[in-house]
Amino acid sequence: MERTSTTYQIDINKKIQRIIAFCASLIVVYNIVFLFIDNDQSFGHLLVLGIAAIANIILLNRNRKIELIQFNATLYIIINSFLFLPYTFYNGQGFNGFLPYFAIISCGLPLFIQQNKKGITSSVITATIFSIMAIFYLFFKADGLIKNNIYQCVSFIVAMGFMIVFSRLFTLLYTSSLRKLKEIATFDNLTKVKNRRYMIDEVLIPREALVNKIGGRFSFALMDIDNFKNINDEFGHKYGDYTLQAIGAALKCMVREIDEVARFGGDEFMILFDNIGVKETREIANRIRETISELVIEGGIKATVSIGVVTIVKGHTSGYLRMADLCLIQAKEEGRNKVISYEIDFDKKRGNKYKSSKDNIDWNTNKLYKKGSNEMTY
Repeated sequence: MERTSTTYQIDINKKIQRIIAFCASLIVVYNIVFLFIDNDQSFGHLLVLGIAAIANIILLNRNRKIELIQFNATLYIIINSFLFLPYTFYNGQGFNGFLPYFAIISCGLPLFIQQNKKGITSSVITATIFSIMAIFYLFFKADGLIKNNIYQCVSFIVAMGFMIVFSRLFTLLYTSSLRKLKEIATFDNLTKVKNRRYMIDEVLIPREALVNKIGGRFSFALMDIDNFKNINDEFGHKYGDYTLQAIGAALKCMVREIDEVARFGGDEFMILFDNIGVKETREIANRIRETISELVIEGGIKATVSIGVVTIVKGHTSGYLRMADLCLIQAKEEGRNKVISYEIDFDKKRGNKYKSSKDNIDWNTNKLYKKGSNEMTY
């Protein structure tokens, strides 16, 4: 199952949030100013201005909650683009003043803040409503059907059409660029599995927080290709790349949809096994090891892997990357092509041998601390 990148989605929502806040603020200022200076208008018109100001102030307050951003975007379009702005255009100065320019911009806004078919529909509806108001104004409010008034009306309608087309092209460019950047930030270009940054920031850290909050479990495996340098030296780096690609493709086929595979860096891969325990993870890791050892990679290359496995549960969610790395070191030292599970196979008596001078591992609680500090690390 393809997960949505939380970081990028939040970034998009914040941009939409700022656009809504800016436009709603302009409308509030416009309404408040005219409430005080436009005494020639009827009570009903001033009432509409007041209601629109209050509605936009409420929208601004609600807009602070980023999880409601799509609802707020829809609310903004309905309140302003469909109702208030067309009404004020018809009952105000028409083609003169500030509002026509704001109306033209409003036709393109739905495309950007909704970024889907709803945005196109909303923009077309907005342009249609304003076009109808412009024609009504031309016939019923303008000083006669003189050439200048007709020219203003046609120019206004054409400008809205151009704004919709321009906004559509800009939105397509923006979203396609964002998708490309997201792909670069999410996937390893060579193996087409996820990259280290995505695995840590978008998968491991959120999953750790979830386990700490509500419980549950997940397991984590760190895998290294045995003697990968020899493959590069004997066959060349091109075939080393083939080996990485073949193993990456095999891993994607051997895990479930809810699991995640990433390239940790170099010839190392990392795998997250969701909601399974120690024994099951160890069995799956062994099947992965056996399957990879049977692969015949392009050029007749045969490869084996060593795997370190750790299971994370509530209360024991720190230092697991380092612990998986220590299990991997033990697998290498014991002859490679082996799975070492921290909970089952790891030799904790040999822990001091593996400890870095900067690390302090509490083997009883499965936690890793920075030396001289109580701060837990990964």
